[in-house]
Amino acid sequence: MSPLRRKARRRLIMIGAIIGAVFVIGLAVGAFMALRGPKVPDDKLTADAQKAIEKAVGAADLDSRLYVADVSPAARRGVVTLNGAVSDEKVRTVVTSSVAKVEGVRRVVDRLALLPEAKLGAKKYAVLNQAVVNLGDGPGADEGKHLVTQGLLGMTVDLLQEKDGWYRVRLEYDGYLGWVAAARLTIVDRAGLDAWLTGQRAVVTARTTRVYENPSKGAKVLAEATIGTDLPAPAEPAKSGFAKVLLPGGKSGWVDVAAIRLSPAEQQVFAAKRGPDGVIATAKLFLGLPYLWGGTSGRGFDCSGFTQFAFRTNGYDLPRDADMQYAVGDPVPDRSQLKPGDLVYFSTYKSGPSHVGIYIGNDRYINAASAGVVVYSFSPNDKDFSATLDKQYIGARRVIK
Repeated sequence: MSPLRRKARRRLIMIGAIIGAVFVIGLAVGAFMALRGPKVPDDKLTADAQKAIEKAVGAADLDSRLYVADVSPAARRGVVTLNGAVSDEKVRTVVTSSVAKVEGVRRVVDRLALLPEAKLGAKKYAVLNQAVVNLGDGPGADEGKHLVTQGLLGMTVDLLQEKDGWYRVRLEYDGYLGWVAAARLTIVDRAGLDAWLTGQRAVVTARTTRVYENPSKGAKVLAEATIGTDLPAPAEPAKSGFAKVLLPGGKSGWVDVAAIRLSPAEQQVFAAKRGPDGVIATAKLFLGLPYLWGGTSGRGFDCSGFTQFAFRTNGYDLPRDADMQYAVGDPVPDRSQLKPGDLVYFSTYKSGPSHVGIYIGNDRYINAASAGVVVYSFSPNDKDFSATLDKQYIGARRVIK
């Protein structure tokens, strides 16, 4: 090999060595930077992930009254671990994908539990076993402002979580979430739930009634029941003016036939659509009843619990709260076009639809207000005119076509 060619070869070897050294140094620098951690500090990344979750859940309309997204992110060196629980896979997907898009996140570790909790086993259902059962916003909190909604004796719920003797449940009839003390639940498996919902029903039509141990008003009282309650009613002949019913837990009792009507099946209990007249007649039964925050029963209503009850018991399903109800039905463009049975809405203690009533004709509407169940008027010349609500009126919806 000529001296010139040897010199060129040495030069190529040297260049290759330099390139290799640069590559190794690059790898080392990369590894060093990785060990130093991400550019975003852990506490900021945790906060950013939490904000991203809240924003994504809101954008996906995963209302916390209907969905569980109890998620706590924790960031360390760009890895965000998600702890907590979600009610379904849709929530999981929304949460994990939103965190993955946060600047500085290198990896997402999903440790979210899918509800219902595995420890509940096959007994993931329950029947409410008291006349009126409060659902609260947390374990041990179901009174006052902590009361979110109510259920009636015999209503069924899905169990999601257990904590300190309380269960997070979902009401089967409207999907609303809340916490209930274990003592107010009769817990069953799927077979037990199906058995409870099968067969003829006794529907309470009186404001309140009692279930007796024997067919006599002098007998021991086993339970109280309020209007709208429905219980299994074995197809047996009445005795002394009393019909036999079943109670959660397996006991049977007797109720005054004058206080109930019979329905052939659970699916038909409130299937008949009775029109605006039926809704308004039911609403008027409660005139003078005191207001109750979170109330949905004949023992006390809040505004939307009142409208939901009046409509539901006459064949029309409404969601639980005023803002939810505002999203259903057809808008009524002008107040002059209102018809009996229309839902009228007001912006009161917060922006947007936060109060609701039922229009009954002649510029008047019935609602569960702070004064209780009362009739107000839109007409300034009427003695029942509410100047405050008149200013807060924001629109109406027609559910009954």
